[in-house]
Amino acid sequence: MLTISDVMQPEVEVVRPDSTLREAIIILCETGISGAPVLDQNGKLVGIISEYALMDVLFDTELKDVKVSAYMTTDVHRINEEDSLTQAVHMFAIYGVRRLPVMRGEELVGIISRRDLMHACLDLEEPLTPPLQEYMPELSATPNYTPDGIVDPVDFA
Repeated sequence: MLTISDVMQPEVEVVRPDSTLREAIIILCETGISGAPVLDQNGKLVGIISEYALMDVLFDTELKDVKVSAYMTTDVHRINEEDSLTQAVHMFAIYGVRRLPVMRGEELVGIISRRDLMHACLDLEEPLTPPLQEYMPELSATPNYTPDGIVDPVDFA
């Protein structure tokens, strides 16, 4: 079974909290990514900055010199390098994020995007386990549970 470490991008573009929004925009535009983890001077993950957060610069050009720390998201959803691909799909669906920092303990070791998962699925011979079934294996023994994770309510009436 593939894990996050098999699919993640180990090279990660990062920004610092004291970088300016101008510097963050340059990094995103030059690398073609839509967001980047924000690491403090000790290498600790403290946030994520995204294109969406940077859109305010379009309406107020003076914001270009504001620090990233003022616009980054600090509630960062992250995933462990040994987690399953299903766990990543689950997190992308629940939180609506485009990328997840990949962690080994407190160390950032990569990043995984929805696109990385789609690319990986091209080589899969078996579909991923539906998220609910991964957390509740007994669902696979439930007659009304379908492989796409939907419970058929017909017999519950």
